[in-house]
Amino acid sequence: MPADPRLWSAHDDAVGRVRRYTRLSLVTLFEQNGMDVEVVASWNVLLRPVAAWRRRKSTGGDLDLISPVLNFALRAVVALERYLPVKSLPGVSLMVRARRR
Repeated sequence: MPADPRLWSAHDDAVGRVRRYTRLSLVTLFEQNGMDVEVVASWNVLLRPVAAWRRRKSTGGDLDLISPVLNFALRAVVALERYLPVKSLPGVSLMVRARRR
């Protein structure tokens, strides 16, 4: 899920989003709909500063094609994040694991 309402930008409008969530608002949403939340984790923590900067300067979606070299570097950062203890820090996205009550 898209994280942090403070990251709202023209990109969110361009891709048709209607909201961004805080950890608390996302947990509350799941619990109000009969789910027990087991884990909430951030994703794209390491790229958050880059995403925030790019979104502040853009006037639309940022889904443009990028160079293969830059794409490789971004993929490497995302892959590295899997092994680092950063899931409790603010990221660009939130992931939830929940079960029905």
